[in-house]
Amino acid sequence: MNAPLAKEMHEPKSVDEAIALLQEKGKEAALIAGGTDLVIKLKEGVIEPIALVDILKLPLNYIKGSRVRGFQIGATTSAKEIGNSSLLKKELPLLVDAAIHLGGPQTQEVATIGGNICNASPCANFTNVLVALEASVKIQSPEGERVTLLKDFSRGPGVTELDASEIMTEIQIPGIEDPYGTSYVKHTLRKEMDIAIVGVAVLVLPDGNRVRKIRIALGSVGATVLLAENAQRVMQGQVFTPHLVETAGRLAAEKDASYIDDVRSSATYRKIITDKAVKRAVEKAWTMAKGGKK
Repeated sequence: MNAPLAKEMHEPKSVDEAIALLQEKGKEAALIAGGTDLVIKLKEGVIEPIALVDILKLPLNYIKGSRVRGFQIGATTSAKEIGNSSLLKKELPLLVDAAIHLGGPQTQEVATIGGNICNASPCANFTNVLVALEASVKIQSPEGERVTLLKDFSRGPGVTELDASEIMTEIQIPGIEDPYGTSYVKHTLRKEMDIAIVGVAVLVLPDGNRVRKIRIALGSVGATVLLAENAQRVMQGQVFTPHLVETAGRLAAEKDASYIDDVRSSATYRKIITDKAVKRAVEKAWTMAKGGKK
């Protein structure tokens, strides 16, 4: 690919070669895969690397596994490939939902799941959903590999725990047993073409009419995608009732999220939407878990 916004362009033939380049160039290098976020930063002068290291041709594009055993997804797998995956449509439609709501067709064609995560935006579709699924990421460095929970990977907007010579290579989703339910509620002004004002992803495992396990991930209402721990705690082990859902929505909005005023929304509006979105997402996930019955 042409790289008029950088003096050097490197296309390593292996992950090890890519890491060696990052080590050599240090802070003067930047990784690029799909480039949907990076190119904008280059054009706007947010970052000015001397060298770009293109990893799109590395063997990091794959989807394998199953919902019960767990999935492994390569970091350069595109949103379009995830959205079109017959395996994921059958076994983990929540991830497909996140992919098809990631911008328009042009963005989905080139945007990668790894890039979406490493951009470290608190409103990122994939991160929102994957935190609810308790996903981890595999990171390769000069010293070897390590795995970290995705909820701990982002440290703030645009900041991750990656060092300059490290590459995130794989997303790992643990197995989910039956019965289960998931949902993703993304509140925007123009549907998938817009960035989420509030995003809520839910995973719930019932035990009869009780909530055996629940994970509620909140996007766009904090410095990172975060788990609504107060809302989860009040629901865990309890009989599922409308009152319980109301309480969870209120706790998530009042205790778990934090809000700012920005060009997309006021803090007050976000708080109102968080309450409603959590309740809607929890109800949708529970209905799925119960085979379509509330």
